[in-house]
Amino acid sequence: MCGACGVDRGGADWARPWVAGPAARAAVAAAVSRVRPSSRTRISPVAGGWLVARPTGGSAVCGTLGELVAAVRAASSGPEAPVDPARPSGPLAVPATADGRTGVVLRVDPHTHPRDLATALSETAHPDDPAHPERAARPEADPRPMRAARPERRSGSDEAARPERAPRPEEDARPEEDARPEEDARPEEDARPEEDARPEKDARPEGDARRARDARPEGCSGSGEVAGFGEAAPALVVVPTEGDALDVLAALAAPAWLRRAYLVRVEGAGAAWAARPAPAGGRGDPPVPREPGFGADVVVGLEWARQEGRFDGTAVAVRWPLGGGALLDVEIRAGHLIRARTLHGGTGTAL
Repeated sequence: MCGACGVDRGGADWARPWVAGPAARAAVAAAVSRVRPSSRTRISPVAGGWLVARPTGGSAVCGTLGELVAAVRAASSGPEAPVDPARPSGPLAVPATADGRTGVVLRVDPHTHPRDLATALSETAHPDDPAHPERAARPEADPRPMRAARPERRSGSDEAARPERAPRPEEDARPEEDARPEEDARPEEDARPEEDARPEKDARPEGDARRARDARPEGCSGSGEVAGFGEAAPALVVVPTEGDALDVLAALAAPAWLRRAYLVRVEGAGAAWAARPAPAGGRGDPPVPREPGFGADVVVGLEWARQEGRFDGTAVAVRWPLGGGALLDVEIRAGHLIRARTLHGGTGTAL
């Protein structure tokens, strides 16, 4: 809690990177105010969050988008108004750096040994990453440079006292080694076939290549990238039942894991929340134009509907343009927000 403004500056807000800055906070305040325009609740952007003034005279400071939507929903009443396609609330902020979190593939398979989230992420981490299991066992290198051993010095008296070695007669009688015929002149060496003519040892049968492809998670290319995303291969989490899969979704939506990982897809589950996500966007009829100016309306509408439980038994996703070729990629499954990231440079396509 910040002592100056009373705003919780924790990292629990999934929308924090896109609502940072005065302009984005003002756009979000306008979008929340338009959900229930008949109420007399006033929302004002402040440093690090928003100030919600209730009709009864009380006020509350909200530091996250979730807190803001919850406060306005509790303080206001009346029907919800659709987004006016002619009145965008404003664009969101565009994070300057790409997402560095790890993607997770969640697989339901009762016949495979389970692998939990912590194990999957530690095995996928780079060897230099502190999360890698071998990092702790690796001894620290001595920063001091290694010095070569110095040769032992002998004094002049020692050199003088050393007797000269007398030549042996048998050594003088040996023929000169130069008189030996050259090894290159041997005909058998030239008769050997070239090494390049031998079959390659690394050539693997087709069955080995097929087994190697089957061992990769679905959607991964041979180069270790996720098909369609152009990113590193995801971590694989395996659970025996769909109930266990729901627990993993809840963990991914928690602050501890939301900052480290995001869900790529679900495999092996037949529930509606595990199916291909349906596209979601702003509330509007006619539909809201796919423009960056409606970014605040989209994220407010998603969080509002999520808190009301509209996504509890299903899966929805949205990719919204942020400007400059960047896209906001958000996915909600079973009511849990399990992915929120920025796709830069056209690495994703619109749903």
